[in-house]
Amino acid sequence: MTDGWDVTGIPSRIRPYVSTAFASEEQMAAGLLMSFLALKQVAAGLQGDVSTQLTEAVGSALDDFAEEYCGTPPRPLQALTLVAQLAIFARTLPEGSSVRGNALGLASQLAEVVLTDG
Repeated sequence: MTDGWDVTGIPSRIRPYVSTAFASEEQMAAGLLMSFLALKQVAAGLQGDVSTQLTEAVGSALDDFAEEYCGTPPRPLQALTLVAQLAIFARTLPEGSSVRGNALGLASQLAEVVLTDG
């Protein structure tokens, strides 16, 4: 075990990167959100049923993530940090870009979950 991670079967030359690649729950959550944003972009570029199915799957996964990570009282303070980081990231993207819009929309969705009394 390295920092709580089971690294059995991972070559020793790679192990130092495993323990630091996901050093915190917040970093893992941020990486997951970036993956959701990327999948939303992929879905937007597809056509037909595949696009619809992927969009719905990403939306469902996002809803699950928001409830699990941000929405279970007591709401974690780090969830607000994650919302802020996502909004700051979005502001670095070109105005009018779909990625910026998706990132700001996601930040808004997460903020609503975190800040409501539920």
